[in-house]
Amino acid sequence: GAVNPSVDGFFWDDTQGLGAEHGSVAQKCGMDAAAVAQWLEGQRIAYNESAAKLLAEGKFLFNMLQDPDGREAFTTGQRPVEPTPATCASWMSSHCNAAGRARLDRVTMLMSPIQHGGSMMERPSAPYLRQSLAAFLLLRGPHAYFGTAWAGCQLPLWDPLFDLDPGVPLGGCEVEDATAGRFSRRYSHVDVQLDCAAWSAKFVPIEPLISGTPKEA
Repeated sequence: GAVNPSVDGFFWDDTQGLGAEHGSVAQKCGMDAAAVAQWLEGQRIAYNESAAKLLAEGKFLFNMLQDPDGREAFTTGQRPVEPTPATCASWMSSHCNAAGRARLDRVTMLMSPIQHGGSMMERPSAPYLRQSLAAFLLLRGPHAYFGTAWAGCQLPLWDPLFDLDPGVPLGGCEVEDATAGRFSRRYSHVDVQLDCAAWSAKFVPIEPLISGTPKEA
């Protein structure tokens, strides 16, 4: 798979360590603490060597994507999905600053509007799609991904907003009003605006309008 030109990247399951998802596995296998530690060290070496080989072949590893809070990408994408109406102002303020920009410029950032129910095989919803996309465009660095994770690919969800072409960023995220929770960022095609108090997002085209560009997405 690593040399297959049809394969862009990989997802590794159960990377958190032996027993992280199945707590009784070590006991059932008769492994004491020393045996578990030895297994985990072997796993670490194997993961690091495999990751280096994938990167050398120009592939990406989904597990290395991080949400703005530094959490590893889950099978369903960003979890928990942020921001929400209750957390928007404080969550955005914690990332829309020089320190947040420096951190997110160093990683491949993941944000996902997808929410799943009791099972990741249930059809997902995206109740905060506009706000999620605005937050993503406000915070993203040079390497970022917005959309579903691998589990979500089995449950397609589409919206015309996914076709939005903002252009390239002309600056970083700006705090327009910290108390009211208003944030903005200018791209070459649109001004991205997120108003947490009103729980609204706008994508306002830059003048002069490109032919065919709507007045506001």
